[in-house]
Amino acid sequence: MAAIPHIKLTIRRSELDGGGMYRTATVRNVELSGIAESAKKYVPDIIMHALSLAPGVEVGGNNGFTYIFPFKLS
Repeated sequence: MAAIPHIKLTIRRSELDGGGMYRTATVRNVELSGIAESAKKYVPDIIMHALSLAPGVEVGGNNGFTYIFPFKLS
C-alpha cells in the first residue's frame, strides 16, 4: 500500500490567540513525503494555512511536538 503524501513538521514553540488558534509558531523541522517537485513551492503556504485552521497546543521551551497532516493537491 502506498504512503499518503504528507508534510510532517516539528513545532518547537508557539503562541495562541484568544480563540485557541496559532498566532505564531517556530518550526524546527519539515519533512516532505510523496510531494511532487512542482508542488514544493507551495509548502510554506500549505503549512501556514493548516496551522491557521488547526486548534493548537501552546508549546514553550524545548517541549516540542510533531504535527502531521495529509493532503491532496489536484
